[in-house]
Amino acid sequence: MKNSILVVALVVSFLCSCKKEDKKEEVEIIPKSNEAVIRECFESVKGKDTIQLNINIENQNVTGNLTYKLFEKDKNVGIIQGTMIGDTLFADYKFMSEGVESFRQVAFIKQDGKLSEFYGEVEEKEGKIVFKDKSKLVLNSGFILSSVPCK
Repeated sequence: MKNSILVVALVVSFLCSCKKEDKKEEVEIIPKSNEAVIRECFESVKGKDTIQLNINIENQNVTGNLTYKLFEKDKNVGIIQGTMIGDTLFADYKFMSEGVESFRQVAFIKQDGKLSEFYGEVEEKEGKIVFKDKSKLVLNSGFILSSVPCK
C-alpha cells in the first residue's frame, strides 16, 4: 500500500513538473514587441541650402540624425530623440556647431510623405532652447523635406 501511494505521488509530481515546464516555454516564445522599426530619410535642397533628416520610428519613439547646411551659416550636425504624435514629430535636437554642443527642440509635420518644420517663439530652460507654447507653432514653408532613399 505504501509503495502504491509513493508511485502515485511520483507520477502526479512528474506530471505537474512537466506542465509547469510547458508554460515556461510558451512565455519565452511570446515576442516583446509587435511593432517593427521604420526607417525614413528626408532631404530638402534649395539653392545652396540643404537639410537632411534620417529617422527610426519604433512605436511612437523617434531617434535619428538631423543636419542643417545653410549657405553662409554654421553647419549644424546632430541627433534627435523624440515622439511621433499622429503626423507630428516633437524632438530634442542635440547638435554641434562651431565646436559647441547645443540643445533645442524641433517639430515637423508629415503630410503627403513630406516633412515641414514648425517654428515658434522659444525660451531657454535648463540649458536647452524650447518652444514657449507648442500650440502657437507655425509652418516654415521655405523648406519642405521630401522622402529620399536611406543610405
